[in-house]
Amino acid sequence: MIPDQSLSSYDYHLPPELIAQNPAETRDSSRLLVVDSPNSHNLAIFRDLPTWLESGDLLVFNDTRV
Repeated sequence: MIPDQSLSSYDYHLPPELIAQNPAETRDSSRLLVVDSPNSHNLAIFRDLPTWLESGDLLVFNDTRV
């Protein structure tokens, strides 16, 4: 089965109170979402990124401002 790749499939409600207003005090302590597969994800801390990486992994950088 091919997953729905339409832009509208990514629409969701995000309450304003859950949107960060400032970056983390220590930048490497920010939260990180690690996606292992389409059905598996983990919450981590950015400083632990090297422990999650394997050869051939894809990193997607989001440089939008908080």
